[in-house]
Amino acid sequence: MSQRPLAPWLVTPLKPCSIVLERHTHKNGGSTLRHIVNTNDMLDGWGFWGYGLHQHWQVTDTLTAALLGPRNASCSDWDRRAPFRLFAEHHYSRMGMRTILAAFGPTSPLQQVALRCQCTVVLVTRLREPTSYYVSFYRWTVSWRQARNSTLFGATILDWAPRNLQSSIMLRPIDATWAEFLGVNTKDGQAKRREYSQFDDAPGPDGQLPPGATVARRPGEGAKQRALLRSLLSSFDLVGLMERFDETLLLLADLTGLQRLLHMRAVPGTTNPHYAQPSVSAVCPDPAACDARIREVAPFDHELYAAFSAAFAAKVSALGAPFQARLRAFRQANAAYQSQTLRARAERIAAAKRSGAEDDFDGEELLRVVARHRSSPTQMHSRVPMSRLHCPVGGSSPIALEACQRIFADTPFRFNWRHTRASCCQHIHACLAIRMARRRLPTHCYHWLPEVGDPRNERAVRGPGYDAMAKAINASLPTICDTECSLPPDAEPPFAPVPYRVPSAAESAVRASTFAKRVRDRLRPLTFEAIGCNDTPPEVLAFGSPWADFAGCEAEGNSAANLHDKQGPCATSSWMRTNCKKTCGLCGLTLRQVLELSPAGALRQARKAAKRRGVRADGKDTG
Repeated sequence: MSQRPLAPWLVTPLKPCSIVLERHTHKNGGSTLRHIVNTNDMLDGWGFWGYGLHQHWQVTDTLTAALLGPRNASCSDWDRRAPFRLFAEHHYSRMGMRTILAAFGPTSPLQQVALRCQCTVVLVTRLREPTSYYVSFYRWTVSWRQARNSTLFGATILDWAPRNLQSSIMLRPIDATWAEFLGVNTKDGQAKRREYSQFDDAPGPDGQLPPGATVARRPGEGAKQRALLRSLLSSFDLVGLMERFDETLLLLADLTGLQRLLHMRAVPGTTNPHYAQPSVSAVCPDPAACDARIREVAPFDHELYAAFSAAFAAKVSALGAPFQARLRAFRQANAAYQSQTLRARAERIAAAKRSGAEDDFDGEELLRVVARHRSSPTQMHSRVPMSRLHCPVGGSSPIALEACQRIFADTPFRFNWRHTRASCCQHIHACLAIRMARRRLPTHCYHWLPEVGDPRNERAVRGPGYDAMAKAINASLPTICDTECSLPPDAEPPFAPVPYRVPSAAESAVRASTFAKRVRDRLRPLTFEAIGCNDTPPEVLAFGSPWADFAGCEAEGNSAANLHDKQGPCATSSWMRTNCKKTCGLCGLTLRQVLELSPAGALRQARKAAKRRGVRADGKDTG
């Protein structure tokens, strides 16, 4: 893929290898960013993976192997290697933030290998002003539930507001479920809402709960959880702000090499299409009372937002006038793009009405998404037909194709630009044949059929205009594949070819502090070679743990499962092997050897190491 001239607001060209993990909490601009990533996926060869990351270990282990490449070639020779660009969105799943960071964060095997292969790994998330966050979440999915049943769900946002909602969801995505689906006046809802008190302090000497608290926590428990979330967020390369989305987007492009940033803002409606979102003034008729209540129920949300918004402001300020000039150029171009897109939509709607077609335009970009499978977030990767799909990550080697299979299987979205031309044409012709036979269309055909004669208009199928429509479609059939199975034209304006702009001294200093210094300096003492024949220090493991009840390297290494089972921790977990080198008995091996060691070989090494520690094969201490 040829290098595109840089837009005036960019300073980083398209990178040959870039991996991004986005921790997308609800109501923080994630849908808009996903649309931006889809455009980069379609036109610049990025691979999108999301949004549950349910199979994160299987995928990242395969990605790590694909990134290492063959033994007889340098993994950092990107002039000879196929591009390796991946954007992973962690939005909603049972996997907590700590577990996901173990797969992508500073202690992960993926980052260890990426550092050697000169590949960028960037962790990004966003925070939102707490009152705005509560109001947006409430308008999106709570207001209509209260309108239907105020007895169970309460009557106002003040009745509903749980403790520290944004921080709870940031740490554990599944916590969004209790705020969304369980009524505040139900037994299950009241039990689950105790989870939101995880950041609260214990009652004072007089037995009084902290202001706004409803659950008595044990001493030190809340402080431990607050420290954990601060530590996890400190491992991110960019903690942006919803209120400063444009600046966040530019900083993300600086770190990752994303090129196509022009976008329409995605504004999801309610989770029930039969109900419209209430206005902000209807939700909070007394803004002062609303803000006071949210400050009472979300003190840690406010504390966290204040700290990271100050850090973000300092970062942008340090970038100085050059960054502000880039920001102005981007906003001007994006405003022009949005105006042009709105005009085009209006013309399409007017044309549809003149032709008598039904208006089914929903105001969002008509990205060619084939389907979103809601019934199951994953499927067996071996069922993904790679012979009919393009692999956007790592080329066509067997391990790269397996990585793509696993990514596609763990992503509920299906994109038609991922299909080969032959596969795309086959889908279109099959759906047209069903339409011509006047049979009921399968759901997926509504995404594949071209707009010739508006085939989604059921009245045209049943009415007198059907024969004319069928004739028009048959006449244009040879050219349909040309238009529908090729990439759409680039929506961004052409830019004059310019040489790569060297960032200013201020930009270079800040970029070094935010990426090179924070990431490479942080990783240097943690690299596989730097820790020597030792386990990774326990205090560092706060950056992520491989599973929820991880008890530490030695405790896991002494377990009976580790010493007996080929599916035990040292045998199968790449994280255990790279971070618990001494416990697993892997001293003296290179990183590649450790990652490529067979489960049986790793089990033998773990048993030998346990014997040296005085632990028997049954997990009991011989002393």
